[in-house]
Amino acid sequence: MKTKFCFSILLLFLTFSVVAQNQPGYFDFDSVATHDSHYNRTQRSLQKFEALLQDSLTTLEDSISALFMRVFYSHRSYSEEQYKVFSDRLGIMEAGILTFQAHTFTADNMEKQKIASDYNIYLRSKAREFCTLKQIPFLAEKKAVLASSNATDYTTEFIAYLEKE
Repeated sequence: MKTKFCFSILLLFLTFSVVAQNQPGYFDFDSVATHDSHYNRTQRSLQKFEALLQDSLTTLEDSISALFMRVFYSHRSYSEEQYKVFSDRLGIMEAGILTFQAHTFTADNMEKQKIASDYNIYLRSKAREFCTLKQIPFLAEKKAVLASSNATDYTTEFIAYLEKE
């Protein structure tokens, strides 16, 4: 009985020792993202996409504004039929702009989600490789860790690992 008790205590200490050596690590995503060239490339790509959408929207808005000004300044010389035609065209263009705005908003959100998803997949695979290299069970994002020692903060090492790639 005494032997079983001593063996149980020894097993307990051994378990705590192994757990202490295999502590999961964490990293600060914001720090990693600002230093990661892959993340910065995807952000620039997204900014270019948003600029293209904004330019297209501005072109549409400019054309409707020009038509509106044309109708506004010359409507007195138009017949009732001409005024109705221009007014209808103006309404169609406004509807087109609203539709385009809705599509650009949807396309922009879809592009952001795709980029975020692609980057998360990339970062997870790099984190797995890093964990294997460092022999740690896993890396968590700093915001998800409630209490952990600074010894398990792998932010700087993870950034250096990503920069080597």
